Amino acid sequence: LALGNRTHIKNLPLVEIPLSGRCHKAIVVGAGMAGLCAARVLSDFFEEVLVLERDPLKDDEFSMRPGVPQGGNSHVVLEEGQHMLVKLFSTRFIDLLKKSNAQPIDFTFQGLWNVRGTFKRRTSSRRGMVVYMTTRPVIENAVRTCLLEQCSNVRIHSQCTVDGLLTEQTNGVHTVKGVKCYVKGSEEIQIYEADLVVNASGRSNVCYKWLQQLDIATPSETVVNARVAYQSRKLKFKDGEGAVYGSPVDGIDNPWLGAACYANAPIASRQFLFWPIGDGLFQSSLVGVGGDICPTAFDESIEWSKGLAHSFPSSLLQNMEQSGKAHLTMAGPSKIRHYDRLSALPRRLLTLGDAFVTVNPLYAQGMTLSATYAVQLWENLYEHPFNSSGDRSRDPIQDVVDKTMRDMYGAAKDAWELTASEDLAWSTTEHTLSWPMVVYCKVLTMYINWFAHGAAFSEELFYELSQIIHLKKGLFYSLRPHILIPIIYHLLFSRQVDISSRKSKAE
Repeated sequence: LALGNRTHIKNLPLVEIPLSGRCHKAIVVGAGMAGLCAARVLSDFFEEVLVLERDPLKDDEFSMRPGVPQGGNSHVVLEEGQHMLVKLFSTRFIDLLKKSNAQPIDFTFQGLWNVRGTFKRRTSSRRGMVVYMTTRPVIENAVRTCLLEQCSNVRIHSQCTVDGLLTEQTNGVHTVKGVKCYVKGSEEIQIYEADLVVNASGRSNVCYKWLQQLDIATPSETVVNARVAYQSRKLKFKDGEGAVYGSPVDGIDNPWLGAACYANAPIASRQFLFWPIGDGLFQSSLVGVGGDICPTAFDESIEWSKGLAHSFPSSLLQNMEQSGKAHLTMAGPSKIRHYDRLSALPRRLLTLGDAFVTVNPLYAQGMTLSATYAVQLWENLYEHPFNSSGDRSRDPIQDVVDKTMRDMYGAAKDAWELTASEDLAWSTTEHTLSWPMVVYCKVLTMYINWFAHGAAFSEELFYELSQIIHLKKGLFYSLRPHILIPIIYHLLFSRQVDISSRKSKAE
């Protein structure tokens, strides 16, 4: 387990599939990141792909979809996710981010990280782990533009609400044949037939309603809810001020561009994120866990920030002024929906994205997982050709659905365990985990604490920790000797910074 990368992905080239090997039509429900990535993949294997989105879609990079209330917060695609998106859409995706003034940041070189009261040892040189800080509308607009530019057989219909599935029942088993939906401005139900329906409807997951209409039980859920609340706002530096920005507050001379201050759970519940988003603007997010919600008023939020594990966030905010109103977002729980346990799940229905596995957005893993699912779907479609002369009793589309579902659970495993273990560090977190899983998460939290402690003294450990955070490496990768031995060394011989007195003084 400790030898391989996070997923089984074999880096197959995304070659063009001849028309003779394609099915007729696929429908994707949802035009978020998961839906757009899935549509890109399906365009190689289906003659026509139709994306149905309930929200209005505007051709700009500033309009937020009503279904994404957290869209105004700063967003980032992790480095592994960027790799997957470039694989799907070419470097055109990165070019569009740059054109929208997304701010590139070398994660380990230019990011200031204070975790559990200690600054991590930033790398002394660039390691190439560059991500682009921006907003959700900018990222979605870039992906949507790439999709429509590169895939002539994809159409996107906005303001279409899918009301149910069109199915055919044989021997008590439903096979999806399309969807029924309402289009804004029309009172009549529209019928769209398809060979495959992909549910990428996001956290709202309208699939539950579809299953209930067919008298099929909804899947069981595993839930972890840390009750996380974000208070985000756009900021700019006051005239003639801002000397603290980029200063060596962590003892490293190279200037920093973005910063994060994470809570020392379970002692503290407050966290801070600060990133440039282009055009001289920055976005700060003050995060509270367990119902500890930051006040909306700017002066009160600065006072609230003094309860963080370090004093630099409040000093930074005092040098800034607002550029727009504050947005409060309740993150919602992390969930695994166990579709694999449903014996009566309709055939030719694939659920992915947040409708499949939802993780705490604080860790920025959702868009990376969506891109990973899409690449896995491509590989499975490639390995199960529709025009195969093999066993005619099997349904190649359903084979793809079954295999992709298994692969997605494997891909989401590390991200889920990492976020669940971090969230369980707070006693206020609500969950439905089994007791063996709780014990495993507690052990994992302890080990990650040791890892983070060592990363305060070793830039190599910080780089390796960053690879796991960016989902480039799996959790068991951290058991390799070149990581495990330094962790044990620093645990035994390096002095731990005591933040308890600092926190008490701030309070």
